[in-house]
Amino acid sequence: IIKVNTFQDTNGNALFNSDGSGNVTLSAGAMKNTPAFLAYLSGGASGGSVSNLTATIVNLDTEVFDTDGKFDTSNGRFTPGIAGKYFLYGSARFQSDADFDPFEVAIYKNGSSELARFQDRHEHYSVGVTSVVADLNTTDYINLRVYQGSGGTLQLSGFQNVTFMGGFRIGTWAY
Repeated sequence: IIKVNTFQDTNGNALFNSDGSGNVTLSAGAMKNTPAFLAYLSGGASGGSVSNLTATIVNLDTEVFDTDGKFDTSNGRFTPGIAGKYFLYGSARFQSDADFDPFEVAIYKNGSSELARFQDRHEHYSVGVTSVVADLNTTDYINLRVYQGSGGTLQLSGFQNVTFMGGFRIGTWAY
């Protein structure tokens, strides 16, 4: 049994502290899963407009949380500020009960590199969900994009539980 309140590395940097009651606080940035965020498209059923056969960035305008202030609701971008491996996830639904093909939800890096994509038919209010583990540097940015082929313009469902994107840092190590 080792009893300590502070665990330090060889240079004297505190890695974690205990308050003596079993509550532990991580001190080392590499041990925390931050930055982390979750943002969604607000507006009930009147979310963003997406034209037929047009890849469209979803401007997620409401944050559920943003630990380090790295998500920008003015353009729907997450820019981590800390390099590392990140778990990213996204979801979208069109406010439509019509069946159409294609229906895509994708996570993009720096506006041009697709990291993950859900692709299928839209079947009566279908929800598309995708996720990925990605290497991000300090200035990379992530967006959620959607694409649809209904033959007309559709509205995204602006609900917290269907049109959203989130992520968190899972580490800084290299494989």
